[in-house]
Amino acid sequence: MKITRKQLKRLINEAMNPVPVRTQNIEDYDPPAGLASVSLGRPRDTETPVVRVGNFFASSLPYKPPRGYGNLKKKKYFYMVLPDGSSIRIDQPDIVINKRNLVKQYLTILDNNVTPLPLGDLYNPTPEDTQNIKIMQRQVRSAIEMFKQTQTMQ
Repeated sequence: MKITRKQLKRLINEAMNPVPVRTQNIEDYDPPAGLASVSLGRPRDTETPVVRVGNFFASSLPYKPPRGYGNLKKKKYFYMVLPDGSSIRIDQPDIVINKRNLVKQYLTILDNNVTPLPLGDLYNPTPEDTQNIKIMQRQVRSAIEMFKQTQTMQ
């Protein structure tokens, strides 16, 4: 039996363990109108890593986007694995990374410079959770600046 490259990639991606992801409240979830044809009835509660480095990973859409949304297929979404095993999304709107070697470089910079701290409830954070969120946000921003500096040097 022959397997195409595409089928092999799909088998490998399915074999990777999905990571649980903390999402927003289901009541606040409002997908773009153009994506209504795809089953986006609720936010995904797991993500399958495409590239993983330490406590950070990148994923892509698990489905083919509808016509006119082809750029979404190339876009990578970045997550940080927290100490309890769940993940939170750490995308920044001012940085778009689509090339695999840049994704790995970015994840390496994040892993070296950001320390995941424990978080309780994201919707009703305690003062300790708020402090941990601010610390991690500062670390992620500084890692992004480091990545941008390495890109301007090249």
